Amino acid sequence: MKTEKIQILKPEEYHYTGNGTFIPTLKTYLHDDSEKRPAIIVCPGGAFRYTTPAEAHLPAMYFFHHDFQAFVLQYSVNVLNDTPLLDQPMHDLARAIRFIRKNSDFFHIDPDQVVILGFSAAGHLCASVSIYYEKIRDTDPSYNAISARPDLTLLGYPVITMKEFTHQGTKEALLGKSADTDAVEKYSLEDHVHEDMAPVFLFHTVTDEAVPVENSLLFVKALKAHHVPFALHLFSHGQHGLSAANEDWAHGHYPNDTFDALLSVKEILKKKEPDRKVQQETAYLDSIINKDRSQRTANHEVSAWMDLAMEFAKEQLSL
Repeated sequence: MKTEKIQILKPEEYHYTGNGTFIPTLKTYLHDDSEKRPAIIVCPGGAFRYTTPAEAHLPAMYFFHHDFQAFVLQYSVNVLNDTPLLDQPMHDLARAIRFIRKNSDFFHIDPDQVVILGFSAAGHLCASVSIYYEKIRDTDPSYNAISARPDLTLLGYPVITMKEFTHQGTKEALLGKSADTDAVEKYSLEDHVHEDMAPVFLFHTVTDEAVPVENSLLFVKALKAHHVPFALHLFSHGQHGLSAANEDWAHGHYPNDTFDALLSVKEILKKKEPDRKVQQETAYLDSIINKDRSQRTANHEVSAWMDLAMEFAKEQLSL
């Protein structure tokens, strides 16, 4: 397996100011041969404050072992909740899709079989790109001739709405603490579904305490109304953030390698006068990076979602 991190933007192309020297990256999980395969871009959640490793390596490896070329995207996040992201994560994911298609021969992928997978806040990101792909213009004109439309979208317990059933932390990181009506409307994705979207697979637990299941229900109602193919799997119980929901997830068997933005901000904090605010912010970052993984139990009902998603992908992509 070929694994490396690749910056998908040049420093002069990246203008979000909230993350120090961070630049969005793709981590590759590539097969050693030259056979062309479908590609999947995994986007970990984290309320747009970080990208959690719990939702990165494990699903990427699952799809790698099911004959995909897999990638994990570290997109822009609002680490200290002080610089609203707005469209920046969408630009990151659209660039990632175009970057992979532009380099399809190098990555040995079929450019007509590009899948995106997003969890929680990154579910909102993937759904946003699935809807707005035609409107996302790249800073490099050479990329604009390449479609940013995914061929299939997979969503795990996604944030969809910015209205009644939203996840407040995700909303604040994306839109700011005083989001105006236009921003709330634009990012309430249930109101912007259209017929030209790629098929969508969703899973959610009905007991999700952080992102209510109504998010997925609102989205599939709109998908059905606009004749977009979809599959929705609701599981009877389970906490938010279950990722693969298997024993590897429960025991923390995955690397801590998706904290580039947090580490960049932490380096900035080290150079500041260590006042109370800096100490609090540093402690917050440390709590995320060193999060205890010992209080988890595998959920074998929910872990079936990966096999269900794989069957949906086979059908929709004619694999």
